[in-house]
Amino acid sequence: MATKFAGFAGFLLSWFIHTVALIYGKLKLHKNGPAVCPEDLQGVSIIKPLVGVDSHLYYNLETFFKITYPKHVHSSAFESFAENGGGV
Repeated sequence: MATKFAGFAGFLLSWFIHTVALIYGKLKLHKNGPAVCPEDLQGVSIIKPLVGVDSHLYYNLETFFKITYPKHVHSSAFESFAENGGGV
């Protein structure tokens, strides 16, 4: 009988600790940052190296050029045009 009670008490303690951790995480750790105006963001350079053969090249380049960052510059780097992927 005592082992069943100890097992149930352990279950309740474990449940309580997890519940407290979830509540603490929600209240203290999930804070929204300050609202940032897009004009205040610094510019970035996005470099896409094109090396070798990529079977999903069209999709990768499409997502690369659809980035919606306010101030950015796209750059592509080619290792060699003589490679199989050089005729892009």
